[in-house]
Amino acid sequence: MDKDGCKNEIKSVQEMMSLSFYIDLLKDNRVRRKYNQHSIASGKGSAILMFHHVAENCPDGVSASCYSSIVDFRNLLTELSKFKHFVPLPKLCKDLQDGIVPKDKIVITFDDVPANVYYNAVPILRELNVPYTLYISTSLMGTDGYLSKEQIVELSKDPLCIVGSHTVSHCKLKYKGVNLEEEFSASKNTLELLIKKPVEHFAYPYGTPFAISERVIQQMKSSGLYQSAVSTIPAYINEYSVENRFSLPRIHSQLFTNEYLNK
Repeated sequence: MDKDGCKNEIKSVQEMMSLSFYIDLLKDNRVRRKYNQHSIASGKGSAILMFHHVAENCPDGVSASCYSSIVDFRNLLTELSKFKHFVPLPKLCKDLQDGIVPKDKIVITFDDVPANVYYNAVPILRELNVPYTLYISTSLMGTDGYLSKEQIVELSKDPLCIVGSHTVSHCKLKYKGVNLEEEFSASKNTLELLIKKPVEHFAYPYGTPFAISERVIQQMKSSGLYQSAVSTIPAYINEYSVENRFSLPRIHSQLFTNEYLNK
């Protein structure tokens, strides 16, 4: 399939096909790679970016795909700010609720939120006045290498920061035996009691078709607990996102780093 053919196929999925077909299609690594290339090459539209670790060197045991150097992190934000607008996640979600597909907007998110985000990324975000969302798995709070409860409370008071849920146990939600209600509601309740604020946004752990399913997404939507949920299906925000705020795509930060910093 050539690039234009992939573009047309993905567009048809976004606009006409069911969510399950969309997810099934993206199980194909070949199509997903082409879609990544098309999304980045288009250069227009809004995107939710996903980060994990931000550190001087890649921590031991961490995949390079889940790591951004401090220098690259700063340079990427600086470069994007020349032609994109950083917005809080709730602002993007409000546009989608109103039937608007936002253009040239970027949302910054972090999954798991290791402690190096607190020390290395947050000062840069504050310096550059960039809003950010932290998706926290409550079982990781206070454990070695992750944010302490005190740090989470501190960050929740930052006007730039949105705290979101990333389940209790960081499990693959599609598998038999997972208590979805517990993973959705207990994590939300724990965080709300801690930060004394509503927690209205969610990130599916792993976020791929191998970890989530249409059943999971539909239960998330029907629960009424959240205003949005993000996957790791790689795409720009598009018309499809207006009707599917509970399976929003995200682009891995490394794709943007490679494109805009010529890595």
